[in-house]
Amino acid sequence: AAAAGRSARAQLVIAVGGGSAIDAGKLAAVTILGEAPLDAYGLCATPLPARTLPIIALPTTAGTGAEMTRTAVFTNSHGHKVWAWGEELRPALAVLDPVLSATLPQRLTAWTGLDALVHAIEAATNRRANPLVSASALQAIRLIARHLGMAMDEPRNLEARGGMLMAAALAGSAIDNAGTGVAHAIGHAMGTHAYVHHGRAVALALGAALEANQEAAPRQHAEVAAALGVLPDDLVASYDRLLDEVEIGRDLADVGLGPEQTEAIYATTLGPENLPMLQANCRLFTEEELHELVATVLAG
Repeated sequence: AAAAGRSARAQLVIAVGGGSAIDAGKLAAVTILGEAPLDAYGLCATPLPARTLPIIALPTTAGTGAEMTRTAVFTNSHGHKVWAWGEELRPALAVLDPVLSATLPQRLTAWTGLDALVHAIEAATNRRANPLVSASALQAIRLIARHLGMAMDEPRNLEARGGMLMAAALAGSAIDNAGTGVAHAIGHAMGTHAYVHHGRAVALALGAALEANQEAAPRQHAEVAAALGVLPDDLVASYDRLLDEVEIGRDLADVGLGPEQTEAIYATTLGPENLPMLQANCRLFTEEELHELVATVLAG
């Protein structure tokens, strides 16, 4: 993409698609005028170029909130799922047009919607949360609770699609300011080892960690429960039911993941690219507890 941009003498980058497409556009915008290879920007190893192109983002999925963030995720030349970060990666303009997401298949509507939900829950409950972050995150949760089922059942319902796009943008803004947590650490590790949809991975990982997280941060999770319209005591069970209702697919054999990958994914979860997420989580899991979480997710 960067090579094409240089060839065309591009003056801006318009990124249309899901989170991966938008991240690719964001990364192209900062590398077109730069001299370093993309790998150099992973984990902030090298500062982003001083001169970059403006970015316009048009999401066609309601999940990552990439149109709102200063982060872009990519697979480096060593096969690791890593991130670049910097103000230069934030789009100058985000266009939320529900028509663009109206043809998204039901399963991807569910998985991307769950990604937005996990973003919001982790941002509202982690160690970096604050009242401004929580305001965005909790409103995202309310919108998802209201619109996800409708968007799945009535894909061309533009009110539902618009509500989900706004939720994803709000959740994206929340994680841009507070980060995520353990579910994303595990989910990113899964994505390094297999072609598993990110929303599916993080949703399953949060399901494994939610009860322990709630014990560590009961007040914040009570606010999450209220935003979902359930009692705090019902939060874990309600979240579990939601995963079943959208038919998330707990058995990951279809993407080549199972208990035999536990050690590899556990080791990657502890990698430098995932440690910031682990350290931000409301509960600091011991290595033994983290290993158990990974094993629970992979057991299906």
